[in-house]
Formats: sequence, structure tokens, C-alpha cells
Amino acid sequence: MEFFAIIPSNISTIDAPDNQFSTQRALVHLKEISKETHYLGSEAHSRVRDYILKELKNLGLETQTQEGYAIDENGEFSKPINILGRLKGSENGKTLLLLTHYDSEPHSSFGASDAGSGVVTILEGLRLF
Repeated sequence: MEFFAIIPSNISTIDAPDNQFSTQRALVHLKEISKETHYLGSEAHSRVRDYILKELKNLGLETQTQEGYAIDENGEFSKPINILGRLKGSENGKTLLLLTHYDSEPHSSFGASDAGSGVVTILEGLRLF
């Protein structure tokens, strides 16, 4: 029997240089986002959306929201709100799209792994630009 775990070998500290990705800085965001379940339509989901919008604006991105409509496999109707953040480049060229969702499961998760980790990786990555 063999066991192999993939564990980050270099977890950066909160005081890592500003030009380096900091796992600890990302975790500050994650602690804020994953305080409670924040499923689609909940007040907590609105608070998480507001937090992400504020952080994107603090990073200098143009932000907007985009409201849509969805019906899940159980026939339940919802109105998801996408967050769009745009960081304009200095030259013409290709575009990079970074994408994740920011809601959690209604009853079983605070959303740290699914998909808070994606949100905070994007936020910390954008901070480097």
C-alpha cells in the first residue's frame, strides 16, 4: 500500500514581498468569505458578493454585476448574479478570463473549498498586477 499527498512545499507568509503570491494573504480573504453558508439568494451570499466587489475595486478593476435566471434540476428558480471585473491591459492582444463561482451549498458547506479557494486565488493573483 502506498500513500502520496500533494502538499504545498512553500506556503508564503502574510509579510511576503508585495511582488509574490501570499497564501496567507489569500487566507485572509477566505476567512471572510467562508464565515457562514452563503448559498444563492441568501443574505450571506449578498454580503460575499459585496465583499468581492469591494476587493476588486480596491485592486483597481472596473466592476459590474450581471443578473441572470436559472432553473435547477429540481425545477427551482433562482436569479444568480455574476460579478465581472475588468483589468484593462496596456496593449492590444489576447484576453485572459479568470472564472469561478462564489456561492456555497445551502446546508453542508461554508464554501471554503468549493469555491472560496478559487475566489481568493483570483483576488491574490490580481493583486500582483
